[in-house]
Amino acid sequence: ESEGVNGVKLSQKSPIIASGIAEDNLKIWKCHRRQIDGRSIEPFQGHKSAVGGGILSPDGRTIASGSADNTIKLWNLYTGKLIQSWEGHKDGVFSVAFSPDGRTIASVGKDKTLKLWQVDDGVELETFKGLSDEVQSVIFSSDRETLATGNSDGTIKLWNWRTGELKQTIAGHYEAVWTLAISPDGQTLASGSWDKTIRLWHQSESL
Repeated sequence: ESEGVNGVKLSQKSPIIASGIAEDNLKIWKCHRRQIDGRSIEPFQGHKSAVGGGILSPDGRTIASGSADNTIKLWNLYTGKLIQSWEGHKDGVFSVAFSPDGRTIASVGKDKTLKLWQVDDGVELETFKGLSDEVQSVIFSSDRETLATGNSDGTIKLWNWRTGELKQTIAGHYEAVWTLAISPDGQTLASGSWDKTIRLWHQSESL
């Protein structure tokens, strides 16, 4: 790449890697036998500023991207066609995530908000309260109830995304939490931060 890479996601359904570029496009790479062949599918162009990264839908057919142009876009993975473009954030979108059933997308960003969107028609379902700083990352748990956000103040917040309830605030990092992952059994949360650490958090109940 000639520009910085803001995020990378690997598809669980197909040999595809999605990367967000610090220009204004999203690139999709094909993998073969655990190796990237070095050639990207034609860049998905449509954003007007840096792309924070792409996330693939559970069925592997759609990719969602968030950008510093304040929008979220949905693309057909195989044709590169823009399906929908959503506006609602007042500043850059840092991270997006699909719910386990693929019907809902969560988005977070520089405007200190967490939003939920209905995938079918792009309706904004909810804006969560309780955030006082920029939100860097978001992920759904497989339990179909819990959602985690990584925040600029170094905390991780766990939400019941169906009710909007803030369930727990986890403190430990000293700088922004840039990336999150949850183990398949929901027992372990991993977080990566600008404080140069990766931390593992064990939950007494599944996330």
